[in-house]
Amino acid sequence: MGTVFDIDGSVVVVESCGNVLGIDRAVTHDVLWTTATTDPGTYVTAVRAVGTTVVAWGSDRVLAYSVATGTRLWQQLAPSGSSVVAAAADSTRVAVGFSDRIRVFNLATGVQVWQRLNAPSREPIIDGGFVYLVSDGALRKISLATGVDAWATADPDLVNVRGVDGDTVYVYWGQFDFGSDTVSLRAFSSTTGALQFELFTPSRTRSLAITNDLLIVLWTDEGIYGNDTSGITVYRKSDRAELWSTDEPSKTFTTSNLALANGHLVAVLGKNLRVFGLAPPLPTITDTILPSAHVSQPFSYALQGAGGALPLRWTIVSGSFGAGLSLAQDGTISGTPTAAGLGRARVRVTDARGRSAERDLVVETFVAAAVDWDTGGRTGARNGVVADPAIGVDTVPSLSQRWKTAPLANVPNSDQGRAPIVVGDRLIHTGIDGIVRAWSTTGTGTADRSAGWSATADAPATFVWTRPKNGSAATSGLSRSRIIRARGPWTARTP
Repeated sequence: MGTVFDIDGSVVVVESCGNVLGIDRAVTHDVLWTTATTDPGTYVTAVRAVGTTVVAWGSDRVLAYSVATGTRLWQQLAPSGSSVVAAAADSTRVAVGFSDRIRVFNLATGVQVWQRLNAPSREPIIDGGFVYLVSDGALRKISLATGVDAWATADPDLVNVRGVDGDTVYVYWGQFDFGSDTVSLRAFSSTTGALQFELFTPSRTRSLAITNDLLIVLWTDEGIYGNDTSGITVYRKSDRAELWSTDEPSKTFTTSNLALANGHLVAVLGKNLRVFGLAPPLPTITDTILPSAHVSQPFSYALQGAGGALPLRWTIVSGSFGAGLSLAQDGTISGTPTAAGLGRARVRVTDARGRSAERDLVVETFVAAAVDWDTGGRTGARNGVVADPAIGVDTVPSLSQRWKTAPLANVPNSDQGRAPIVVGDRLIHTGIDGIVRAWSTTGTGTADRSAGWSATADAPATFVWTRPKNGSAATSGLSRSRIIRARGPWTARTP
């Protein structure tokens, strides 16, 4: 038995010894039909089931058969001097990669829609109205309707497109050096063609299946430098972590492809079909920090989980989130807190298969009250406001202006200098022009306030920062010098 490419309805479609077989998916797994009977003398090497049609191909032709009966619907022979590499199909089109060109046919009739000459291509994949393939040393996204490139990403080491999943195109990449091969699965953006990530695999990627957050890679080194091992490795797509792997000696998965149906993975094992069960990823709790609550104010938050077989059920293992708050089985924490404090609880999420995960979580409850404060001990109190409960702090809604400085000459953006400091009733600032200025902080007024005094360093030095030293002095650092001047009662000292 050779390639299992697809499962359609109640029929498993496979290639065996050059013939296409339709196998009943019922308990008996009987062979419903074979092209050895319905289309004798035709030799194919691979198949793809699309709706009610099976697309099959060999080196010299592409054919279409009825899934129900195995009757041939149409065929297209390879042009003289050319051979078929691989084909892909959607509900309306069949894209065929040839050794010297790309051709697209109508799925129902077999009539050619367009072709591109002088474009030797590898195995194509159709997704979302585009055909993705490696051709002329580049990964290409081509309009299925017009044959025009949407984008092309050049890389001479790209081998074959192995899968497309929404916004990601997966491509088998390899550099081969007589036993020191470097191979990987590369992921590109389907929108721009930009590389997103690279996943190094045990050996050459033969086939790829994608389901939910799983990347299932069938790899093989059979026939490579005397090796004959093949295997299937399962990765989590979100973080590329390896979840499971199997090695099979003696050409177990040679020339095979993967198919997915009803939570199962189907692969060819020697002369038999092997079926693997695909359990959903384990459930996880994704929350780490919960919003804050406030006494006497209604609170509600839905805990966040990922993975697992739905539905997920939430419970508290130990502790509580505080008086007045409870956790529902759907993961919602709700209620009206009656006391301030930290509510610590160990939470468990359990999926439909009984698998679970736990995490310690905290809800902090505050007393909701207005807070009065003033600026620097001056008059003009401001009322505090409660911030976003996820932060759990008080902020100030607004501040009124008391005074402002006059524009500073040659300092187009003075906040690029060092931070100002307050010494006594003086605001002292070192600007990027190297001048230290001081303003009185007392009083109010709408007019621009001029500096009470300013100081410059002895040339060629300039002041670069100001720091508080004691209750009545400030120190300023100098560039091009190790001198530090202290101006308090305005006398200079050299350390």
